[in-house]
Amino acid sequence: PIADNAGHCACSIAVKNSYPRQCTPLINVVSDPNSSEKKILKVHFEALEHAAVEPFREAPRGRAPADNAIIFLRLEDMAKKGQVQKVRPEDCPIVCEICLVDKAASPGNASKAPRDPNSPDLHQRFRVTVDCRPVNRLRLVYDSLQRFVYTATPCDGIKEVDKPRLAKQFLTTALLQIQDIPKSRVKSFGRLDLQHAFYSLHLSEGLSRLFAVAAKDPSSRRVQHYQFNTLVQGWKFSSLLFGLGTLKVVN
Repeated sequence: PIADNAGHCACSIAVKNSYPRQCTPLINVVSDPNSSEKKILKVHFEALEHAAVEPFREAPRGRAPADNAIIFLRLEDMAKKGQVQKVRPEDCPIVCEICLVDKAASPGNASKAPRDPNSPDLHQRFRVTVDCRPVNRLRLVYDSLQRFVYTATPCDGIKEVDKPRLAKQFLTTALLQIQDIPKSRVKSFGRLDLQHAFYSLHLSEGLSRLFAVAAKDPSSRRVQHYQFNTLVQGWKFSSLLFGLGTLKVVN
């Protein structure tokens, strides 16, 4: 009966033309809200940005106080650059956990410098990313109110054996993009410098709500929530969308 109701519900929605007749492009060029003279690339993903999502909170992970302080300082710096924004916890349907990447760490490197939140190279040495596994494995379920909603899967409920089931996306290379430039334009060349890589592409508001994290201020012990405004490393569609963004610039 549930399957019948679900199918009938989906059919009714389709008949009522509730699905948009013209899909929004994955990449749009829009005006920079901080400067009327600049343009930015904005990412859209209609299947998720307008979807109903069940509230989800990933369990906090135990970390050393120094790591927690580094995470907070990095997020504060990213907020100043517009890569993330501070939000209220009630505005975050999904809160994922943070991955702290130490660029100085390497296999067998036992003499690396200790992690110090007061280090002058903190913002160059450490990168903050999101553990996107709950978002990567959103499941579409049919609830008791006859609605389709997405529900996240906690990281501890994700088996490593499930990894190969993730869809592999074709990623165009820089060489292929150069080869695809029209012949009428091959007499000129330029350099495309995307210094901030994924941070160069901005997320729509509907997508930003899916990528929130929390960090504790070591001074006040107050927990602050942040939403990513830019493309998130670790999301299974980020590489594909980044490739489309570079093509948009080239074309």
